[in-house]
Order: sequence, then structure tokens, then C-alpha cells
Amino acid sequence: MRILKTLVFILIGSALTAAAPVCAQSVAASDVSGMWTASFVTPDHTYPARIELKQDADKVTGAVMAPDGNGDANKVTGSVKGKDVTFAFATPDPGGSGRTLAIEVKATMGSDGLNGSFNVDDAPGGTFAATKAPKETNAAKESTQPGASKEPAPAMSGAAMDVSGTWALTVDLGSITASPTLQLKQDGGSLTGTYTSQQYGQFPVKGTIKGNQIQFGMTMAIEGNGIDVAFTGTADKDGLKGSVNYGGIGEGTFTGKKK
Repeated sequence: MRILKTLVFILIGSALTAAAPVCAQSVAASDVSGMWTASFVTPDHTYPARIELKQDADKVTGAVMAPDGNGDANKVTGSVKGKDVTFAFATPDPGGSGRTLAIEVKATMGSDGLNGSFNVDDAPGGTFAATKAPKETNAAKESTQPGASKEPAPAMSGAAMDVSGTWALTVDLGSITASPTLQLKQDGGSLTGTYTSQQYGQFPVKGTIKGNQIQFGMTMAIEGNGIDVAFTGTADKDGLKGSVNYGGIGEGTFTGKKK
């Protein structure tokens, strides 16, 4: 209970402000059918994956596989309710223990894709994010036909965005918001830096960025307890946004603006 109370002060920005209650409203089920590029992020590792989903009313089926689509696929079953998506699958332990792990994902559909968290064998595992893979265009199909022009079509840049610098974050846990500061240094797709909390000081940050997909995290020492904090989201010209998980104790969303 003490840790839960302390969590209120973890998002140490400037001042904490209570958010106004939101009236519940009926939301039509999201359509999650298609191919997704996903990341399962633990405090010390990021596991990329390719997920194919098929939706029938409020039921979801599909498969989770390696990013390149090769190897064995793990069967997915789940459901959709409004913007909330839940699905589960079993997979061999990537750590090589020989065990089969039960994975459960709980995510919310937003304009930038799916964002949420996942459990491993009913215990908190980390954060989850996925974006829909672009469909093959007619132009791409035509380029493979006999007699088609051999000139290459403009390619989408896969280079990582530059997120180096100082960021003013806004973290929202639903009824609480705060504004910590994040300093990042980028070396290719690797990120290092510091997360500054007025209450507890600075903590070293590690993360990765691939294209516009960003993940970073740190371990915060709170009254002798280590809490693993993981941020997962996207970066664009307008800033950072995504989801945050506080060691399975609490979760929410974040945005960031460069100072």
C-alpha cells in the first residue's frame, strides 16, 4: 500500500493536477483486422514481433510470429470491446528456459495504433505497442509486371528520427498528471539519458528508436523499492506520445515537447 501511495509522487513534474471526470459513452468496436508491427517491451529488453489479426464481430483470432514472418506462428485468440482490445497466446520462452509462456495483451486502439501492456504467466511483463503495416499499393504490384518501368519507386525512409535533446514530458494516469523532464542522447537507434524528478532526483535512461517507434525506461528507487518504468510510443515532428507502465502498479499515457 505504501508503494501505491508513493506512485502518486513518482510522476514528479511540477505540480500534480486532478483531471476532470469523463462521462462514459458507447463506442463502436474498432476494426483490428490486418497485419501489425509490434513491440513487447520489458525493463531490459525489447521483443519485436509481427502480428496478423482477423476480427469477426467482437472476436479476434490470428497469429504472432517473428518480425520477418519466418518460423513458427503462435495462435492468437481474443476480443474487442469499443476501443479496448484483449488477446492471448502461448510462446516458447525467448530466454531459452524451455518453458512455454502464457502472454496476455491488453491494449487500446488510438490514432497511432495499439498501445497497452502485457502479462507473462499472469504477472506484469511490460508495455505493448503496435502499428498497422502498410498495405501493398497498386503501383508496387504493377512494377512487378512484364514491361513495367524498372525505375525504383520512392522508398519510405526507415531511418530513425533524431530525438536527442531535452524534452518536457506530460504524463497522465487518468486522474493525475505531471511534467517530468527527459534528456536524451541518440547514437543510431540507441538512446541514453536522464529522467529528472523533482521529488526523487535523476535516473539513468536507456532505450531504442527504430523509424518513429520509440521505447525507453529506467528503474526508480522509491523508499528502498525499485520500480521499473517503461515508456513506449512514437516520435514525429510534433513531439512524443505513447503509453507508460509503472512496474505493473499503474499505467497511463504520455506526450513530450522538445524544449
